[in-house]
Amino acid sequence: MIFLTNFFVFLSFQMTSPTLPLIVKQLGGNERYIGLVAENFLFSALIVCPFTGQALETKGRRFVFLFGLAFLALEIGLNLR
Repeated sequence: MIFLTNFFVFLSFQMTSPTLPLIVKQLGGNERYIGLVAENFLFSALIVCPFTGQALETKGRRFVFLFGLAFLALEIGLNLR
């Protein structure tokens, strides 16, 4: 079950990355905004990675996985409103 959940979470992340510029353009953004959104999306992932690694070592895999899954569910829930 964990394998499937992790697979679909990372699949959705990898699907978002190449389609993000198309979404921004559809919402009326120009090339500058497309670049800014893509840069912030990837830069935030780079910033979070070291903290995630430290949390994996101190808190354990289960805690980090469940925290990330809860955060993702909250984000999806807020976007569906």
